[in-house]
Amino acid sequence: MARLILPVLATAGLVLAGCLGPDSGALLDPQVTDALPLDIDLEVTDAMAFALSAVLPAVHFGHGLYEPTIDVSSSGVIYISAHTTGIDTTGAPAFFSSDDGKTWRQLPFASSARVPEPLHGGTPPPSDEIFIVAGDDGQAWGVDITLATFPVNGWCDDGARHCYHNPNAYDMVQAQTSRAAALTGQDRSCSVANLNDRPWAAYANGKLLMVNNAGGGPVQIGVLKVPPARYVDVWNPLDGPVWNLCAGDGGGFIPGIPDMRADHFFAAPQRQGKMFVVVTGNAANVMDVQQRPVFENAHTSISEISNYGLVAFDAEGTMYVVAMSNEAATPGPGSGGIQIAISKDDGHTFVERTIRFDRPVSSVYIDGNKRGPGAVLNWGLTDTVDGPTDWYLGHLLAGADGSPIVREASLVLKDGPAASRHVQGAAVGPDGRAYMVLSAVHGNDLQDSLSRVGTTPLAVAVQQDGPRLPITIEALAGAIGARTR
Repeated sequence: MARLILPVLATAGLVLAGCLGPDSGALLDPQVTDALPLDIDLEVTDAMAFALSAVLPAVHFGHGLYEPTIDVSSSGVIYISAHTTGIDTTGAPAFFSSDDGKTWRQLPFASSARVPEPLHGGTPPPSDEIFIVAGDDGQAWGVDITLATFPVNGWCDDGARHCYHNPNAYDMVQAQTSRAAALTGQDRSCSVANLNDRPWAAYANGKLLMVNNAGGGPVQIGVLKVPPARYVDVWNPLDGPVWNLCAGDGGGFIPGIPDMRADHFFAAPQRQGKMFVVVTGNAANVMDVQQRPVFENAHTSISEISNYGLVAFDAEGTMYVVAMSNEAATPGPGSGGIQIAISKDDGHTFVERTIRFDRPVSSVYIDGNKRGPGAVLNWGLTDTVDGPTDWYLGHLLAGADGSPIVREASLVLKDGPAASRHVQGAAVGPDGRAYMVLSAVHGNDLQDSLSRVGTTPLAVAVQQDGPRLPITIEALAGAIGARTR
């Protein structure tokens, strides 16, 4: 029996307008402190313990701050991002914490200059839906989209300085060429659409992997060498980035979130009909890709997070692929499900397992352990569409036979907010601890969004105690060496 240290939350969801607890980082809302207990005992063996940290600079103005994502750097800096308040007008809401979530600041938009709070603008405008990944040497990289561009931004010195801005890193010339090839039937693996949408990213050893959704069709994959030589740049044929806009064997649903190993081998998931596939390759030559089947998948959606798959690698090179697999949109034995596949041979073969629940799964996310084996897996279970959701984190590992095993599954938050539109992130820290980010904003519900005006809907769950993913001796020695250089 383990005790999870959780914040007191308003019964209507994450109304995070209170004060930050000085010790645990848990948020205490004075309006409900007397109504709800501070400590919740759960019948969970070897559970992780979490504290919830309110991202106080993330004030809601009636739109935005949904689809939150998170990453944690090798020095422990937490980066989070979300959907922009003013689509294609303001900069991105992008925040970081250097003290494990005790305090938060907005990332600077130009050198060390920051937008005055409570306004949002962690990048130069415009922005729509930024996705941030941590890099090496105190760097972080954010990929974004607007109606017509694919901005990329970078920060250095552990978030203290904005050090790269590319207002459009998308190869528009190749986009028109590939679209023409699709329309004429010359290349049926290309897309007749030409959008910038769903910017996903992964980082490893000086390379930034980028995925774009053109509005249906094949996976579009780009690679940018980072850090770039110039502070301000645009796409050009000499420096790139290099894009493959016809990656894979044909059309499919919106591509899922990719990952990339230290040797630059990457995998990007996509649903094509009833089949989930991964498009694999190496960042050294993004034009040379393979498409490999993972599993057939059936899913009854209970949220806007539906047909995305996710990929993660651990330090041993193991590939993990996950997707939701609900049998029904209402509670019942086996109604909810998460389908998991593991490959130890670069996607040539997979060992698959489906985990069943008595309630539908509304969200799933995975992040690989870059310093040892395994990954963190988070998911939400709910009874109704957009209803109160129980959020969990667990450790995903490969068993002796290569099959997926979930251990130390822990309830992070009971009756929390619903899944936040299209993505809800989780992360592994450099010491193997688990993190996840929450938003009280659904996204498309205008009435709900307006009811959040003046609140702080973003919060981050930070593991305080309990089992962690294992860290190898080599990774630990490398981390210590990096901090002393």
